[in-house]
Amino acid sequence: EVIFVFNYEFRMKSIRKKRGYTQQFIADKLNTTSQLISKYETMVSNPSLERLVEIARILDVTLDELVVIKKMHSDYSEFMNEKYK
Repeated sequence: EVIFVFNYEFRMKSIRKKRGYTQQFIADKLNTTSQLISKYETMVSNPSLERLVEIARILDVTLDELVVIKKMHSDYSEFMNEKYK
């Protein structure tokens, strides 16, 4: 049985910095706190799909540009998990 594991890279911080936006600027646009934006950027907290759409709109990017989904074969995933334990 082949199992695929999905991993993703959240590019919010790098895009935000390219645009010259602060965490506070994004937080104000979303009516939230800069602390929550920091948690999103460090992947401590995961934004909802609705929130991702809002963030993409503010940063003027597509969801594909904001969140890059990577598919890995389970064997590779297991190998990496063992290697970096």
